[in-house]
Amino acid sequence: MCNRLKIVVALCAVLAFHVAALGQPAQPVSWPRTYTNANATVDVCQPQIDDWRNYEVLRFRAAVVVTPQGSNQAHYGIAAVQARTVVNNDARTVVLSDIEMALRFPGIADAEAAKLRDITKPCLPALAGMTVSLDQILAYMSRQVKAPTVNVSMDPPPVYYSETPAILVVYVGPPQFKPVQGTQLMFAVNTNWAVFLDVKSTRYYLLNGSSWLTTTDVLKGPWSAADKLPDEFAKLPADAAWDDARKNIPGQPAKIVPKVFATTQPAELIVTDGEPAWSPIPGTRILYVSNPAMPLFLDLVDGNFYYLAAGRWFSAAGLSGPWSAASTKLPSEFAKIPSDCPMGYVLASIPNTQEARDAVVLAAVPHKATVDVKTASLDVTYDGEPTFQPIQGTAMTYGSNTPFQVVCLDGKYYCCYQGVWFTSATPTGPWAVCTSVPQALYSIPPDSPLHNVTYVQVYSSTPDNVVVGYTSGYYGEYVAPTGVLVFGSGVVYGTWWGPRCYWPLYTPCYYSYGCAARYNYYYGGYYRAGGVYYGPWGGAGWGSVYNPATGGWARRGYAYGPGGAVWGAQAYNPFTNTYRAHAGGTNGYDTWGRTAVSQGSRWVEAGHVSTPTGSVAAAKTSSGNVYAGHDGNVYRNTDGQWQKYEGNGNWQDTSWNKSAARTEATTAAQTRASETWSHDWNNPQWRNNWENTHPQAATAVQPAQRTYAPRDTQVELNHDAWARNYGTRNATTFQTQGRTGGGRRR
Repeated sequence: MCNRLKIVVALCAVLAFHVAALGQPAQPVSWPRTYTNANATVDVCQPQIDDWRNYEVLRFRAAVVVTPQGSNQAHYGIAAVQARTVVNNDARTVVLSDIEMALRFPGIADAEAAKLRDITKPCLPALAGMTVSLDQILAYMSRQVKAPTVNVSMDPPPVYYSETPAILVVYVGPPQFKPVQGTQLMFAVNTNWAVFLDVKSTRYYLLNGSSWLTTTDVLKGPWSAADKLPDEFAKLPADAAWDDARKNIPGQPAKIVPKVFATTQPAELIVTDGEPAWSPIPGTRILYVSNPAMPLFLDLVDGNFYYLAAGRWFSAAGLSGPWSAASTKLPSEFAKIPSDCPMGYVLASIPNTQEARDAVVLAAVPHKATVDVKTASLDVTYDGEPTFQPIQGTAMTYGSNTPFQVVCLDGKYYCCYQGVWFTSATPTGPWAVCTSVPQALYSIPPDSPLHNVTYVQVYSSTPDNVVVGYTSGYYGEYVAPTGVLVFGSGVVYGTWWGPRCYWPLYTPCYYSYGCAARYNYYYGGYYRAGGVYYGPWGGAGWGSVYNPATGGWARRGYAYGPGGAVWGAQAYNPFTNTYRAHAGGTNGYDTWGRTAVSQGSRWVEAGHVSTPTGSVAAAKTSSGNVYAGHDGNVYRNTDGQWQKYEGNGNWQDTSWNKSAARTEATTAAQTRASETWSHDWNNPQWRNNWENTHPQAATAVQPAQRTYAPRDTQVELNHDAWARNYGTRNATTFQTQGRTGGGRRR
């Protein structure tokens, strides 16, 4: 993922959901927070998000409770705030700057309200290093994000099944072997497994863990334990590419020879320890397989099996298939799976669940960085003379014999490398950082191996710097027509492979299948879940790739959502927290180093930050139930009963009783049907107050956004109450997953 995103700016304490002290892990914040000076005590309630325009400008409201010193009378008001944001995707925090704030005290005479504003603002200290919780913001955003969908394939890949130990060896197209320098061995370059051909004996050898298997037919088998390796293995070059093979010579005798499923297209493998053992899911009529646990289900109602891979559902009458697409006809029982059960993670792949909406929102949050145009450089290499092939459906071509993503458009060349766009007049350079990108590049279709570059943007530029960014599509995560975030475009053999089979060897393409990719919200993307069944380098995610600069072959691992791809000794396993131990890998802009590409905030880590946080107002628990209404009034909720603040300490029951105080789940459908997401500033009276007091903030609201629409205040307050609780739960869970403020892969 991105490197740490922090920015040193003066911030207002009223903005804080989440305060991270320098050098300390980020912790969930308790609300309300209390600030005191000689004139007043101010309680700031948990903010309510209204809008996050382009993930750059955040607008929210927060109820405030002001008690003048020497008085027992508390006055309730609303702080309406606008601020610019920078996201730290690693730590799941958002940094705010350029703050504008307006204070309103409903039910109070203008003269009295002016006095309250005068004593409130000085009580809220300006803070450097204040951050807010990304999870708490996303909870509010789940109804607002309308992510564009991609016409990905939902058709099933080949799915193999075994009740005995088995492995899946995926070749990207027909097996291709290249000589290993200095030996009479050849190496399979289009699979993630270590597969060798001994030229003398014409036998194939496959490294499975620390044991070797052998066969005379690399696709059909059968495979058996290798009693002895040919002498040529002792001649393997002493470089990192062959470390894993050399350290396992002669290898351990294979006690169990697994069944080897070899395929020339991305596929999936289901392996159980003997006959499947089924465990019930509480509250549903479905079972999941538990030997071992995997997203394989049995529906007791229709009697079918359901399997989840790369965000797509497939069904079959028997485990041996045939399998068919089931994402659009998934039984309603699946939506009832409890989020805290062992299979709760599949909710992110079930259409119309909150978890699925969360995944889409999180995937839309950009990872931004600033590029030093003088320092960032690129050297594109080809295997021989540059060769270009058409991008179907467009007038563009792409480099087919290079590991770099090079596109030719109107006689100019563009290369997207590690989240940064470059341009050149020739295919070999020299290359310069793009200050803008032609819109035509974003028409590269989903069935192209270069589609992922359409998720990299150039946001702004100066003569010295360019601001760039990418969303999760850059690492192969797309929103399917079902509204669910899936991995890869799902195309199968025959769509992309040409007669020379160039692109699979050179172009990084995110195959949906080949390692049982699963989505994990708290790790922020899709991850390998296939274990040893899919190979030691992460499954068929990228296969192997040729590096013309060195003449060697690099085995690349699976692509882990927005966190990047890893290659080298093995692919990253998020459950062992060992990412940084690996020799190579792309982690967004983190691979560039701080000089060429940064997020402008690394120096915050050096100590240029102070974080006065206020104290937790534990004694004033009633303030935690206070909300800033969209109609400009203050409300509080006690056991489902809403009350409106009338001024002078008086609260009036609303007409909404407990039965009418509908939950977010029961009102979501009707709310979405009529919702236009207008906000406080869309109310003419409120807007005038805002614009009269903060003209700079008002001008940031474009005229097209100044629409005025009636709001169902109760529905909105119910949503605010739900989002406040839900977001806090997610932020807390994020921390308890071992994901501290230092980043998600430490």
